[in-house]
Amino acid sequence: IVTEKLPFSELDSGTAITMRVIEGQVPSASEDEDLSQIPSIPPQAGDSSTSKVVRSRLLLQMGRTHCLHARYEEATPLFRQVLEHQKDGNEYADALHWLGNVSTAQCNYPAAEELYAQAQSTYTRLGNETGLASTLRGLGDTYYLRSKFREAEEALTRAHDIYDALGDNHGRASTQCGLGQIYRIRSKYGRAKEMFSSAQDIYAGAGDGQGHAGSLQGLGSVYYLQSNFNEAEKCFREAQSICGRIGDYSGQAQALLGLGNIYCNRGELDEAESMCNQALEIQRRMGNHSGQGNALYGLGNVYVCQTRYTEAISMYNAAKTTFSRIGNDEGEANVLHGLGEACRRQSKYDQAVTSYIEAKKTYVRIGHDEGCANALYGLGGAYRRQSKYDQAATSYVEAQQIYARIGRDEDCANALYGLGEAYRHQSKYHQAIKSYLRAQQIYTHIGHDEGCANALYGSGEAYRRQSKYDQAATSYVEAQQIYARIGRDEDRANAFYGLGEAYRRQSKYDQAVTSYFEAQQIYTHISHDEGCANALYGLGEAYRGQSKYHQAITSYLKAQQIYTRTGHDEGCANALYGLGEAYRRQSKYDQAATSYVEAQQIYALIGRDEDRANALYGSGEAYRRQSKYDQAVTSYFEAQQIYTHIGHDEGCANALYGLGEVYCRQSKYDQAVTSYRETLHIYTRIVHDEGCANALYGLGEAYRHQSKYDQAATSYLEAQETYMCISLDEGSVNALNRLQEVCARIGRDEDRANAWYGLGEACRRQSQYYKAATSYLEAEQIYARIGHDEDRANVLYGLGEAYRRQSKYDQAATSYVEAQQIYARIGRDEDCANALYGLGEAYRRQSKYDQAVTSYLEAQQIYTHIGHDEGCANAFYGLGEAYRHQFKYDQAATSYLEAQETYMCISLDEGSVNALNRLQEVCARIGRDEDRANAWYGLAEAYRHQFKYDQAATSYMEAQQIYSRIGRDRAHAEVWYDLGELYELQSNYDHARSSFTQAKQVFARMGDTLGKRWVARRIYLLPVGE
Repeated sequence: IVTEKLPFSELDSGTAITMRVIEGQVPSASEDEDLSQIPSIPPQAGDSSTSKVVRSRLLLQMGRTHCLHARYEEATPLFRQVLEHQKDGNEYADALHWLGNVSTAQCNYPAAEELYAQAQSTYTRLGNETGLASTLRGLGDTYYLRSKFREAEEALTRAHDIYDALGDNHGRASTQCGLGQIYRIRSKYGRAKEMFSSAQDIYAGAGDGQGHAGSLQGLGSVYYLQSNFNEAEKCFREAQSICGRIGDYSGQAQALLGLGNIYCNRGELDEAESMCNQALEIQRRMGNHSGQGNALYGLGNVYVCQTRYTEAISMYNAAKTTFSRIGNDEGEANVLHGLGEACRRQSKYDQAVTSYIEAKKTYVRIGHDEGCANALYGLGGAYRRQSKYDQAATSYVEAQQIYARIGRDEDCANALYGLGEAYRHQSKYHQAIKSYLRAQQIYTHIGHDEGCANALYGSGEAYRRQSKYDQAATSYVEAQQIYARIGRDEDRANAFYGLGEAYRRQSKYDQAVTSYFEAQQIYTHISHDEGCANALYGLGEAYRGQSKYHQAITSYLKAQQIYTRTGHDEGCANALYGLGEAYRRQSKYDQAATSYVEAQQIYALIGRDEDRANALYGSGEAYRRQSKYDQAVTSYFEAQQIYTHIGHDEGCANALYGLGEVYCRQSKYDQAVTSYRETLHIYTRIVHDEGCANALYGLGEAYRHQSKYDQAATSYLEAQETYMCISLDEGSVNALNRLQEVCARIGRDEDRANAWYGLGEACRRQSQYYKAATSYLEAEQIYARIGHDEDRANVLYGLGEAYRRQSKYDQAATSYVEAQQIYARIGRDEDCANALYGLGEAYRRQSKYDQAVTSYLEAQQIYTHIGHDEGCANAFYGLGEAYRHQFKYDQAATSYLEAQETYMCISLDEGSVNALNRLQEVCARIGRDEDRANAWYGLAEAYRHQFKYDQAATSYMEAQQIYSRIGRDRAHAEVWYDLGELYELQSNYDHARSSFTQAKQVFARMGDTLGKRWVARRIYLLPVGE
């Protein structure tokens, strides 16, 4: 052998050599004394084994030389000759190893893996640890280039262990650089920095400038990915300086490209362009085609950021030509991906899709998983911009699966976020939220604040579309807090705006106003006109919800001005519509009509049918309030036609109802009836009860004006019943008033009485007791005249209730007595008992306790007879109150206890609490300590069931003090135990432990071993500390 030293021997033919072979970083023969020593191969005199070895070694040395100059076609036959001459041995394994290097350089990764595997097997059989480590290192590089990071890590770790055992520091350092690259790709930045830093120390200590610079570049790339651009810049600049000092121009060019990436991300695009151009100049001067392709590709990326898309595409095409000429498939795929990005930025989505698909095909062919995932992610973005959400979702899912498999956490999260966006635009909110949440978890894990905030914002949007406003608000708040911390003003404003929307939908108008105002201030500060206008519009909506119409109008006008200036037609129309609504609420019908008309004209121009119909309906309302009935009819009619066309049933019914109202005002009662009937039909179909009731009331009005009193009465009655069902008392009262008027006209006494009775009930529910009593009296007179006893009794009972609420106890008692007598005569037991109970209440308020007791007892007996537990409990409680005021505490205590037990049976906690409170008060007065303690204990249990834990604890303490004083040990222990359980429920573990300990001591004093053990176990299971 002419020389035992390999070219680039300081890199030891492993990871570093493989990477430099791929990148074309080679010395000239004249620059390397070892290469200059290689002679031509002399003729062989014989075929001895020694001559074969010598010839094979020379062939290997020549092949390596060609390989290091990227002359792969010349190198490959030489390595093949070695395989023909040597069927085994170190030279055979070396040839396999170098053929593996060549295959890797030519991106033929499957072949490289097979060759490395054969070399590995041979080195292992021969016991050549150095060769085995080198092959494992090459195999690790190939796995890395194919994004098989787990396999790459295993191979490089094995190589590192062998080098460590051999004491080969250079080998250790080069494998540490390889491992650093893997950890960097997997976002394990701490481990990556450890590897690169360790390699840097070894190279620096050995005076290996090239290795030192390479490890610095690896370290810089980690800092770059962590967005620590200052540290990254220091590393690349130091690497550039070292490469310049030792004459490693290719390494210098690589460092310049690293600096270009930093400047590009900082937005310092002129400096980035300069760095890439310098790198390109160096690579051209050296004739390094691969390096030229990388520099051209880097320039293309910079031009994309500068929106110089024509020049970017020119650079990409030049890079593609270069990579194609040297057979660098990966470089070609990268360029195709870059072309896709450039087209996507220009909204040329079809061309972008084509480029991404071509890139993906190449990445798949060469087994480059990461590149394939990147292309799929780009495809997802392009499809999403084309509103092709199914294809977008499919692309994102495939990308995410690959990223997850190869350990690219950040990219995995990005794909999940894109998937959430695609699902959200398909209204698949459940899937969207799942995707956002998974993305957020990953972003949080890797410390990616902006990504985390984006995912939270997306979740807020999806929750809001699902009307889950609490969850939406929580997501928006968390998002805006992160945006504030990292200085993302526009995104923060967007989160505030979303928060305002969520609060407004919950009618939390104060919080909505605050959120919109914060958004508007930020948008104004950053000169974001559309955002500012949207926030002002939201403010208008919130103020209108608060009936602050002046502020609403001011906000709408400001929003409308911005929308007009920026040519945002839809926003302008929305603001005008909001103005119309606010003016109408202020009874400024001229301004309202003008705003509605302008809004509907814009909506007509931009094809917003539903919004146009809403504006027409609003103008109809404004015209109707101004008695401009012809214009109102025209507006309602146009609105109704549009609503019908777009299938908006509720809108159609509203417009028809408006038409009915106008026709009534114009005395066109036939048309009114027709409109109301059509309205009623639609509201009934879509189950809109209030609309049905309004339409029925309108029908009643139309029939009444036509003197069709029977139909009018029927309509009013149905309207009243519907209003009652939906608890709209005002509507019910109006309908009943009309009903009794109509019935009076046509002599329908019973219906008229029913109407007066209904009015009385409605007024009583509204606490309008005087009106209620008046209505009841009218009804009672009619029922008495027509002999309707049961209805008369009902009215008298209602009259008693109204009088009692007015503290008119004499009149109340008289009414209850009359009602009770009728109920008794006609056998209405429950109603009779109710009247007696009411009578008892009236007597008690008058301090007529004997009569009260008599009434309560009679009521209680009937309730008991018919099994009416709640009535029975109420009567017992009333009895207790009456006895208490008579100082008959024993009877009072018995009555309260009966009431409490009955309330407990029917789970009426409030009644039970009231009875127990009274019971312990009475027992305190008469010295019935045990009963008092029992009452406190019962109170505690009742409070506990109501989750009123503080009151429960107080009651337990009262009970245990009395049990302790009167020597009821078991009850005393049990109360302490229950108190411990209560504290444990509140996670107040120190107090729980103290209470359980008290219980344990009492059980021990009683000799209750089982109780003591049970409590001891509870103490043992308690968590330590608060």
